[in-house]
Amino acid sequence: MTVTTVLYVASSGDDGYCVDPSTFINTYNRCQFGHSSVSADFDAFFRFPSSGIPQGSVIVSAVLTVKEKYGKSGPVNVRIKGCAEDDSAQMSSYADYHGRSRTSAYTDWSPEDWLSGVEYNSPDISAVVQEIVDRAGFDGGSIQIVIDEYSSGATNNRAPTSYDDGYYTYLTVEYVVPAEGSFFVMW
Repeated sequence: MTVTTVLYVASSGDDGYCVDPSTFINTYNRCQFGHSSVSADFDAFFRFPSSGIPQGSVIVSAVLTVKEKYGKSGPVNVRIKGCAEDDSAQMSSYADYHGRSRTSAYTDWSPEDWLSGVEYNSPDISAVVQEIVDRAGFDGGSIQIVIDEYSSGATNNRAPTSYDDGYYTYLTVEYVVPAEGSFFVMW
């Protein structure tokens, strides 16, 4: 059976961003990711509590949707990963953000120029979500997506609106529920 679910950031601490070398912000009107003209990297996070996705489901597609706060342009190169956790708790500090294990799966994203107030979709991040729901201890828990700046060649950023400004970033996941008692044999 194929199911589509839409998961939302649900509280102030569920989204935010870090600014190198040590700033952590999770109660502000925006998140940011990319790079700034003053040589600081912005890394964003979005937590989707109680996903309800059964462990072992096959992820068909997963797309993160954000809404731009200001309108930003210029090249940005980021990498989308997930926290490699069974039930991801809210981020609590810069050290917590950088200390968490990440999925080995990732999706690179070079978003086009963004206009203020417009929603934008990430590329498909199904491999990231698949790695999380395949964890032996995952049982429909919280999923946390992180967007890290990774390219020294880009000097711009994007500023999605956050929960604290009344917008709830969402993750749309289409998945196939594993049949009860199903198994497969490898030769």
